[in-house]
Amino acid sequence: MSSIIKKGRIFILWVLTHLLFFGTLIIFGKVTNNTNLSAFYLVFIARKIAKRRILLEGCI
Repeated sequence: MSSIIKKGRIFILWVLTHLLFFGTLIIFGKVTNNTNLSAFYLVFIARKIAKRRILLEGCI
């Protein structure tokens, strides 16, 4: 039971850090008025996250 709670906390922290990161990227894109660049980064990071999640779920 405690391991599930621990995993939940880690997941919430992970989500929060990535939301912060996405937020900064979107703000950066708006400031520079380069939406294509920010969109490219979002897609690139989303792919990296998806790969990492598959690896994490495979381990768990």
